[in-house]
Amino acid sequence: MQITREQTQGRSRCGANFWRYGGGLCLVSLLLWPTVYADDAAPSASRSILTPEGLVEEQVFDHLSTGFAITGHHVGLECTDCHTSGFFESLPSSRCDTCHDNVMASGKPGVHIATSEPCDICHTTTGFIENIKMDHSLYQGACINCHDGVLASGKGALHIYATSMCEACHGTQQWIPVSHVDHNQVISSCISCHNGVQAAGKPENHIASTTLCEACHFVNASQWKPVAKLDHDHVHGTCISCHDGAHASGKPADHIASSNICEACHLVGSTWADISKIDHDQVTGACNICHQKPVNHIPVGEICSACHTPIAWNIVVAVDHSLVLGVCNDCHHKPALHLASGDDCESCHTTQTWSAVNRHIESGSIEGRDR
Repeated sequence: MQITREQTQGRSRCGANFWRYGGGLCLVSLLLWPTVYADDAAPSASRSILTPEGLVEEQVFDHLSTGFAITGHHVGLECTDCHTSGFFESLPSSRCDTCHDNVMASGKPGVHIATSEPCDICHTTTGFIENIKMDHSLYQGACINCHDGVLASGKGALHIYATSMCEACHGTQQWIPVSHVDHNQVISSCISCHNGVQAAGKPENHIASTTLCEACHFVNASQWKPVAKLDHDHVHGTCISCHDGAHASGKPADHIASSNICEACHLVGSTWADISKIDHDQVTGACNICHQKPVNHIPVGEICSACHTPIAWNIVVAVDHSLVLGVCNDCHHKPALHLASGDDCESCHTTQTWSAVNRHIESGSIEGRDR
């Protein structure tokens, strides 16, 4: 429909005919003017206009009938701002980018996020930028493409050290609190979150250890327990605090009788079974539980400690002769100045007072002498 001069100048008709029809009639028209045109803000199918010929019904175009409502900032525009050809032609689409294509009107800037969705999914005509709303379900890219601290808010200063894959922990429908965590995206140590404040920390019954959780645990939540690896360098407590047969394997049934200070003999780690040192003070059983006498040992009982000490085993400093099963000359030899006699030392001597001979010499006990 072409715009005619008569249509564009219709509202000045009253002033042009003022003197022809008399000032009174036109004065009535001016008094009625606010009432006649009060419906400009909401066009209807027709409206009444007072003319010298009387009331005339004028057809008013209802823009909503095109499927495109004039709202927001579009209300103040002239028809020709959009219909630049001078014709009220039908637009090929009601999408914003039909006009806002950076030719007819400003369109998407070069830094706009990648999307082919209609503008009004996120923007409104009442405030294109300030009233923006975002339907994240329609966006397929990564969060960081927008939430980089420039285009949109990014990670806060207090955020844990992590990669830029926000969606690994956050959801667009409920950003906070975090309902799931992909620990593979966390760069910092466990304790930076699991400190008992931001996230659950070590329980009260945890063994005494450092805060380097990953020394023993896997970061994947499904593999956190049971502990499959253990770096004993980060354990502060004694072995028995874990290796008690309940929390971890303890002393086997055939272990020698000893205290619970495992580290007195064992080394932590992979060399546990290779015992390179023994603190005999922690052994509560008898020596012969572990040690066997050599073949050339004098005939004695099994109480090694009666003569030996674990500090200097080969230097015998005390002998409990009551445990010796053989005769004296199995170990002792007569000195060169000893009188001629047989080898039956105990005929004259005792183990308690060897030098003080307190027995009578019996017949035949001394060789080469008269009886």
